[in-house]
Amino acid sequence: MANPGIPIEEVVRRYNAWIACGQSYRAAGNTLGVTRHGIKSAVIRYEKEIEGKKGAITIPDFGEDDIPVDDIIDQQCERYEQRKAHHNAQQFFPVGVHSDGPILLAFVGDPHVDADGCNWPLLRRDCQILRDTPNAYAVNIGDSHNNWAGRLMALYASQETSKKTAYKLVHWLFKDSGVDWLFWLAGNHDAWGDGMAVLYEMSRGAAPVFDWQAKFELTFDNGRVCPIHAAHSFKGTSIYNPGHGMLRAAKFSQHCPRIFAQGHHHEYWLHQGVYEDLDQTYFGMKVRGYKWIDHYADLHQFGSNSHGATGAFVIDPRVSEDNPGYIRGFDDLALAADFLAYLKDKA
Repeated sequence: MANPGIPIEEVVRRYNAWIACGQSYRAAGNTLGVTRHGIKSAVIRYEKEIEGKKGAITIPDFGEDDIPVDDIIDQQCERYEQRKAHHNAQQFFPVGVHSDGPILLAFVGDPHVDADGCNWPLLRRDCQILRDTPNAYAVNIGDSHNNWAGRLMALYASQETSKKTAYKLVHWLFKDSGVDWLFWLAGNHDAWGDGMAVLYEMSRGAAPVFDWQAKFELTFDNGRVCPIHAAHSFKGTSIYNPGHGMLRAAKFSQHCPRIFAQGHHHEYWLHQGVYEDLDQTYFGMKVRGYKWIDHYADLHQFGSNSHGATGAFVIDPRVSEDNPGYIRGFDDLALAADFLAYLKDKA
């Protein structure tokens, strides 16, 4: 038997030489400068220790764990193109308004329907106005429910409404309130935990849900267009100007929306400015929402007001887009509905 001190690599080398020399011990020995016995003992050891082990067990061939990497790259390319097309389609997408008469577009402020401090009498009144007013449409600006998550989930112990009941209230607002929703935005509260998944599921057969913001254009049958940028909140804040984020967006926007709308900070603000080169006005509106009793706001000494829980614009496509009467903003939904009725009666 070969010297057990010979490394296994040397055993393999001698065995391969023996095979290459037509299984001649002498020829292999001459090739490697090893004795005939040294070759023979290496062959015996190889067959016993290496080939013998191979035959003792059988390991299945599991195959590759995935499709070929080139196919993965092809799929990644295809999925990117699909995502890119989907993303681009949402940039100031058209919302067809098949009427040449005036319409009301409401931006419903942060509902927080399960908060103990939610002004449900006002929210129900506003939903009834939107339901009963012809040509009235609405956008939910986000934070439909508290949706406490993480360490904040302990706050459910301090509110009367359970998570289960909260989803019932959200479902009512979305599908049973009678409001003609264009779409809903998801605010920071909606995005916590499983909130987004629940909203997306509720949106089936109803109105779309957009994450944080939506850029769209109302397009009327007579050719009038009203670009709008709605977001739960805009980038940038200032203690001297509640609408700083929207004014910043208006200054740097290349699309020149006629309406900017947001919520989030539970305060009302309305601004009217002018795109000087276009000689067209634009509006910025921050809606207050319905969380009127707010321990967190009181604790941190945030201001409070009772205006603009839901704000609204009346848009009249019968006049030109640079006419001051094309868009009018209101801090009270009832006033906006009355003005819409007045324009219709006036026609």
